[in-house]
Amino acid sequence: MEELKFFPANLQKSEVRCQEFASPATLTATLLAFTHTATSLDRHLCISKPSHDNQTTHPTTVAMGHAAGLRAGTRYAFSKGFKQKGRLPLSTYLQQYKVGDIVDVVADGSVQKGMPYKVYHGKTGIVYNVTKSAVGVILQKQVGNRYMEKRINVRIEHVKHSRSRDDFIRRVKENAEKRKEAKKTGSHVYLKRLPVAPQGERIVSLKDNKPESITPIPYETTI
Repeated sequence: MEELKFFPANLQKSEVRCQEFASPATLTATLLAFTHTATSLDRHLCISKPSHDNQTTHPTTVAMGHAAGLRAGTRYAFSKGFKQKGRLPLSTYLQQYKVGDIVDVVADGSVQKGMPYKVYHGKTGIVYNVTKSAVGVILQKQVGNRYMEKRINVRIEHVKHSRSRDDFIRRVKENAEKRKEAKKTGSHVYLKRLPVAPQGERIVSLKDNKPESITPIPYETTI
């Protein structure tokens, strides 16, 4: 009889060698000893047998993906501020828009209909079309090293009149009044904007104002 090729290290070859055994009892005892030793070895090595009930394997680590939806990254851009949540005021729907008006596109997260794409949030454009509940706006989108004209249609909940020209219009009216007054008096008036000039000279009187020398407090090491 040939010898068994695989056997535990703590068993002697004479115990697992298939030779002429004295009796069937000796063969049974040897096989039981081999089985007991193999079971103990499996427990020592923590060998886990695969289960046939559930063949699916789950990965140990799962990489988190990056969202790339239409509203990805707008958690704070489309959210309302403190005490500004709730139903929209009626003044939003009572605004009048005409072709040529300058408007700011500001998406309102509480109204999903007619919402602009996130890249146009905060842009300023010109109205080119007016419908029952929406307006068409011409915007300039930066693409690489150039600006491309984009036309979008958004509902009136997502636009508002721009105040970018309020200061310019105010200056135009003020200059017209100054020019009218200068023409009456025959004087010259300078209407261009100037940077803020430095403060003018001043004279400080020493009367009842004795100069005082200020020195830093010396460093003290006492605690």
